[in-house]
Amino acid sequence: MDDGFYFPSPPAGTVMPHGAQLAVNVAFLLATGGFIAWGAFQWIRTGRPVILMLLIGGLLASFNEPVVNALGLIWHAREGQWTAYRALGPVPTWTIPLWVTCQGGLIYPLFCYIRRGPTANRLWAAFAFLVLTNIALEMPILFSGVYEYYGEPPMEAFGLPVYWPFLNMPALLVIAALMHRVPEMFIGRGIWLLAILPALVYAALSASLGLPIFSSLHAPGMSTMAKWLLGAISIAMSLLVVSALSRFVTRRFPFIPESDQEGAQR
Repeated sequence: MDDGFYFPSPPAGTVMPHGAQLAVNVAFLLATGGFIAWGAFQWIRTGRPVILMLLIGGLLASFNEPVVNALGLIWHAREGQWTAYRALGPVPTWTIPLWVTCQGGLIYPLFCYIRRGPTANRLWAAFAFLVLTNIALEMPILFSGVYEYYGEPPMEAFGLPVYWPFLNMPALLVIAALMHRVPEMFIGRGIWLLAILPALVYAALSASLGLPIFSSLHAPGMSTMAKWLLGAISIAMSLLVVSALSRFVTRRFPFIPESDQEGAQR
């Protein structure tokens, strides 16, 4: 009886390309530096460190990296890797500023975009932009050999399983939508919520939306057709979340008198 966890055999003998590793580290450190400068300027100008709190949130969210690597079967080249720390496996240094930028700082311009015109079409356009951004960021890094997806994932296009952007990006929309619809949550001490929400929301959504496809990747003998079906279910679940958010950011909630609220609670 097999009483262990199932993981497909990872790629053997992978070597980290030095030039590509240097390039991604520098690129995401520069992006993070830009957001830090923007956040500092905002804090001085408004007295509210919203962007800086989101960057802290992205930093905390980076602890999701080894978890999604394990669940989603992502393999970072081992030999020659610059490793930040080890948890379920080595975590490369470049992934930390990646998370700070893409799961932290990026939320603020997304919030500004939604606030300027909170319509369903704009929210769907924002999601499409996020998906395309995810693809545009990943493709050159995948081609460089810095990391790869293994275990025969379905829906691959040039090495990128197309379900991944749909798992990565809804968390940003959820937080931006909350910032728009319930800004009172983030007043005063509530601003510290922005430092923990990126980690919490990403962990919850990526695990729940990814449950069908992750299960298929760790199921020995799963057919390709079944993997495609479960990947499609994960994508459909992601689109349902975005659809709900599009109603959330545009709906005018009716006023309910206190007497009616009390009657509903009885």
